[in-house]
Amino acid sequence: EKRRQVGIDWPQIFPLSNLVLTVNPESKSRLRPDYLALRQTGVSYELAAVEAKGTAKAILTSTHNSCPADWNQQVRNVILRSNNLPVHIPRHIVIATRVNPNARLATTRQIAMRAWNSNRQEKELEIKTSEALAVVYAHLFGFYRNVGFDTVASGLAESMVRILSPTITQQFFNFEGNDRSGNASESLGSTEEKVVESKFFNGRSVEVKISQELVKLTLGLLNAKDKTAAEVSLADGETELDRWNVAKREPTTSSLNCRLPFGVEVSVR
Repeated sequence: EKRRQVGIDWPQIFPLSNLVLTVNPESKSRLRPDYLALRQTGVSYELAAVEAKGTAKAILTSTHNSCPADWNQQVRNVILRSNNLPVHIPRHIVIATRVNPNARLATTRQIAMRAWNSNRQEKELEIKTSEALAVVYAHLFGFYRNVGFDTVASGLAESMVRILSPTITQQFFNFEGNDRSGNASESLGSTEEKVVESKFFNGRSVEVKISQELVKLTLGLLNAKDKTAAEVSLADGETELDRWNVAKREPTTSSLNCRLPFGVEVSVR
């Protein structure tokens, strides 16, 4: 069967970053990992490549104590560079989910999850705060665009370029004096919790709660005057989101509710 190339369109409103991911030429896998994850470790950040799998395999059995070879190869099929310099990815995580709603027994009618976590610490080039900022800006850009805060997404894109690549701001955005970051801040308003509701395909609605901790972090990144101010906002935001996660640690009361660790709660109604 002839293989078909699949193209991925980069969002036109979001600038290309100095952080570039390419395939690992030594990998046997044609697929790449799904995500880059960040964790603050003191004054620097630890990177992880993450692959999420939906599977029909019985992943909780002893036969799957080790990560399947093809998944293991896929999560490592990535080379990360910043300004053409290699950036070390010390941690690789594979998370598998199996949904089995039609099982005959209640004990097997469940959502099963399993994770494999490999960490290899080496004295290689670590990620700098500027690269961490680029990842955070890109993540929040995608989140706000997906929940309908297009003005906020645009403001984050412009703010990232203004702070990390100020020489191309005018050329890329051609905003002719319009301050999208300011408009985005007005769109969010105060640092209070925001609630977004949208209709689902079967008539139900999805409610997304954006915590005041995430709103405060977003406003800090939007209004940062320079990279130092953005770094301070990110560090403060990490601390407050850690506290938010601790306060929300109790299990949810419904399978239709979930919490995302960056300060978001999602409910299906």
